[in-house]
Amino acid sequence: MTMSTNEAPEERRSFCSYLLLAIATLLCLIPFSGKAFHIDDTLFLYAARQITQHPFDPYGFEVNWYRSPLAMWMETKNPPLTCYAIAAAGKLFGWSERPLHLFFLLPALVVVLGTYHLARRFTRSPFVAAAATLLTPVFLVSSTTLMCDTMMLAFWMAALILWIEGLDRDEPLLLTAAAVLIGLCALTKYFGIALVGLLLAYSWVRRRRLGEWAWYLLIPILILAAYQQWTWSLDYGHMFGGAVRFARIYRHNKDVSLLGDALVDLSFLGGCVLPGLLFAPFLWTRKRILWGAAFSGLAGFVLSR
Repeated sequence: MTMSTNEAPEERRSFCSYLLLAIATLLCLIPFSGKAFHIDDTLFLYAARQITQHPFDPYGFEVNWYRSPLAMWMETKNPPLTCYAIAAAGKLFGWSERPLHLFFLLPALVVVLGTYHLARRFTRSPFVAAAATLLTPVFLVSSTTLMCDTMMLAFWMAALILWIEGLDRDEPLLLTAAAVLIGLCALTKYFGIALVGLLLAYSWVRRRRLGEWAWYLLIPILILAAYQQWTWSLDYGHMFGGAVRFARIYRHNKDVSLLGDALVDLSFLGGCVLPGLLFAPFLWTRKRILWGAAFSGLAGFVLSR
């Protein structure tokens, strides 16, 4: 079957866009491939080293992080999938900065190219959407670390794409793959389980009813439940529940003024959605921007309490 005259140029444009975005991602991140490990990078490296020696006991050691030794499973608030990836990369390519940072280019590429693929469905400017994702400050910073954020986002994007295409085609294999990726996303960073609620809402809006697709969303929940049981069997306690409790305790006990809280929130806002703020005047009227800012500010204030 030959490709239509309209499809051929479109496919060429898409290929060129993918290629340009991949090159741009590499140009932005490769200069930082020699960056020294810092902040929480070392925690992930400690766990990765442990995994190479005890693959089924990733957090079974002590770490001196706050001036006194503490069990690693109590210190870390993240699941270990990123540490397993680092362990594999370290064994294959070495443990120095450059090979490990180059390995972490893979999830960054998945995020940027996945954003373009997804944006082709929802906007007429997919290249702008992908470029804005790449140039978001928090994405650039996170993609030069060995922490779990960019890898979680890569699983997130891949799961979104497969779920949406699987829902469109009523394809069980795609829906199953998407559900497994959601589980892997949650085992990279617990926030990944939020995809279950997001895709449940999206699918409900699309189909206007519950269908067989809803059963697939039980898969990541079962994966996370199995992980909970596994960590309990290792005497780590329920690590997912522990991370939730830690967040609640920290939020309750933090001693920060309202002004200090607002400044921190604004710094995160700029780092996470700066491209969106820059494009806002071209997308919405001033009235909509003011209403959106007011609602977002109120929601942020309520959630931070």
